[in-house]
Amino acid sequence: MAELSAPPLRHLLREWPRAGWTVARLALRWRSLRGASGDGHPVIVLPGLFNSDRSNIVLRRFLDRIGYRAHGWGLGRNFGTRTIGDDADG
Repeated sequence: MAELSAPPLRHLLREWPRAGWTVARLALRWRSLRGASGDGHPVIVLPGLFNSDRSNIVLRRFLDRIGYRAHGWGLGRNFGTRTIGDDADG
């Protein structure tokens, strides 16, 4: 199996403006989420690359509030692909 290498830094830097735009769109559409409702089943919310469960606590609280049972992944920071035996806390 071929070894995977880390993506170029320019790819990571390209994500920051995208993240800002995503937050802005959420703020603009917040009212449209008022009528949302869940069906009670559990969901796992995965953190984005280099983030932990702290990064999506607002999303998990929202999902809990509308009726889902939201859980974080519980593996510390997401450093991408791991092999068996990698330290989950980085």
